[in-house]
Amino acid sequence: MANCSPDCMIFRFLSDTGLPGGVVNIIANYSATPKHFYYTAPTGKVVQIERLIMLIQDLSGLNGNVYGGLASALTNGITLKVKSGGPTGTEILNLTELPIKINSHWKGYCHDAEPIAFVAPPQTDSMSVRWTFSKSGTPIFLDGDNQDTIVLTVQDNFTGIDIHRYQVQGVIL
Repeated sequence: MANCSPDCMIFRFLSDTGLPGGVVNIIANYSATPKHFYYTAPTGKVVQIERLIMLIQDLSGLNGNVYGGLASALTNGITLKVKSGGPTGTEILNLTELPIKINSHWKGYCHDAEPIAFVAPPQTDSMSVRWTFSKSGTPIFLDGDNQDTIVLTVQDNFTGIDIHRYQVQGVIL
């Protein structure tokens, strides 16, 4: 990341409002309509997104062929895109050509997807994903004047997962 003061650093959870204070824990039933969790660059600023960190935690245990600790794969899956004009705007970059439907799909997009099994009761399994965009070619640049937005979209039932959240990290240039 570029050198800057703490004021220009971004450590922001994707939320359903795109703002701090919105819902960040994706653990409800979103099957009926797509739900967007996102971050939009501030107007007048360009934001360099270096990475996305995902954490999923579930008392049910994690397995490679399901999502989280759910009993099956997701029906529609998770997509990650960059859009101009806000979360429902025009797609400018599709980061997930195939939706993520099972835990092991994360490895297809970023090598840093690590399950963590805790064996002491209560057994809570976790998985951490670090997707460093610059390691795949270049960071993601969001132009606030275009309302450029990084958007994670879900349309499945995540009820039963304990923790499921995403954080973008980067700098305001």
